[in-house]
Amino acid sequence: MDPQQPDERAGVVTDAAQPIPDSRPGPARRYDPLAAALGNATLLGVGYLLLRRWGAAVAAFVTTAVLVLLTAAYGQPGWFWRVVLTLWWIATTIHGFALARRLGSPRPATAAAGASVPPPARLGQVGTDWRQRAIAAAAALLVAAAVTGFVIDLRRIEGEAARAHEAGDCHETIAKLDGIAAWHRLVDPYVTRHAASQIQACNLLLDALGTEDPAKAATLLAQYRDNDSARWAGAFDEMVKRMLSAASNDLDAAVGGDANQLQAGFDMLAQVLAAAPDRQDAVRTLVTAYVQRLPGADPCDARVNLDWLRAHPPAGQLSFAAQQADEIAPPLLLACGNQKLAGDPRDALVAYQSLLDRYPNSDLAGAATTGVGNAQTAIELLDVRAAVAAQPPTYCSTPKPYRAAHGYGSGGQNLLLPLGSTDFADGIPSEWKAIDVANATLVLCVGSPQDGAVVDSCAYQSAGYGNYQVQFLATVFNVRAFELRTGALAFETNVSLRGSCPETVHYTCSAYDPLCPPPAQMRAPYSDTAIRDAVQPWVSH
Repeated sequence: MDPQQPDERAGVVTDAAQPIPDSRPGPARRYDPLAAALGNATLLGVGYLLLRRWGAAVAAFVTTAVLVLLTAAYGQPGWFWRVVLTLWWIATTIHGFALARRLGSPRPATAAAGASVPPPARLGQVGTDWRQRAIAAAAALLVAAAVTGFVIDLRRIEGEAARAHEAGDCHETIAKLDGIAAWHRLVDPYVTRHAASQIQACNLLLDALGTEDPAKAATLLAQYRDNDSARWAGAFDEMVKRMLSAASNDLDAAVGGDANQLQAGFDMLAQVLAAAPDRQDAVRTLVTAYVQRLPGADPCDARVNLDWLRAHPPAGQLSFAAQQADEIAPPLLLACGNQKLAGDPRDALVAYQSLLDRYPNSDLAGAATTGVGNAQTAIELLDVRAAVAAQPPTYCSTPKPYRAAHGYGSGGQNLLLPLGSTDFADGIPSEWKAIDVANATLVLCVGSPQDGAVVDSCAYQSAGYGNYQVQFLATVFNVRAFELRTGALAFETNVSLRGSCPETVHYTCSAYDPLCPPPAQMRAPYSDTAIRDAVQPWVSH
């Protein structure tokens, strides 16, 4: 073709000397959807960085950081934030893939009217970019390695804590579990719950091992064993050891006469046998040692123990305790009775009678019988003293015997114990009156003085009335005499004390009688000699 001739095939005249410029852009950027998706799957916005979307990358990173912190720190196991984080991961992964495809699609070209349409602009294209994929894979591997490292570190901490717990070292266990951090909580939604449960169990164990009260320690160890996170195999043996120690302390206190401690001790031993039947030998040794301590204790404290064991005999594997107690009981009961006889004869009587009722064939039965009599005598004396000392005395209405008193009519001097009218009592010579109730033979219940028969009549002269006559009467006392030894009425008599006319008559006038006439009758005065003469036969009877 001639370069100067027109091109008839195209219908256009061209200038061969001026070539048509190439309007297509240079090499297009490649967008790899898989690399973008994999980069965003790291939750760090790497896919957006590969796509050169810097703002989206920063927003993705910040959002991920916030969600990760909330997931790790808020309300474990925090399923809400975990679900949100998962949805965010899915969304950014899909968005990275879709964005890469959209950016790699060719843009349609436009031309002015009448002009020819140029080919599409080649700003980017979808395709495989191994460099981008390598960067995304490396980022994903780094994230996976970090997560794996967190998991491995968490399992290491839990393993070390578990081994320390199994060895009974709860201080080390708690120290290890305190090393659990936020990133550990991120990879395990239940780690907080598991760690808290183990720490709670360990605190129970530490409290149990740290207390000096064995009963409290045994209770805490039982609570520890019931905890699902308990790992120390030695807890059971330690619990039984503390229970035996608590029972030993209770029995030691019971030797001093505390029945409540005795009840607590045997209750604890029953729990030991229920939890560990194979510890029967240890229980038997402990109980035997307790019983052997009783003879060396105060006999009445020991009696409290014996009475309790008699009233509440331990059953089952503890039944031997009552049998051992029966072997040492008689001398302790007798000794307690003797100890109580002087101060509390009623309790002494119970001790003596217990010996006779429980062990009638004992060699000490004779001594106990004597003790019963002595206690009854002492009780009678207490009852008589109480009746005499009452205000007013109740003895005369309800006489009481005192078997150790001197018998009336059995010879010797009979000492008198007057009750009632002091006028009569004051006239009895002191050597004939009992200083103490225990020395009396007769209790004299003396009534109030009464008028007796006329014993004399005399004339008197008064300034106001002149001569007048006064009759004088005997003074009569009703006396009931009770034999103290039997409490029976020995005799009852009226003692008439006679006297003569006095030289002067003294009388009191009534305020309602201004004339104040002298009395026509008066009791004749009597002497202590008259009373002495009246009671002398009773003293020497």
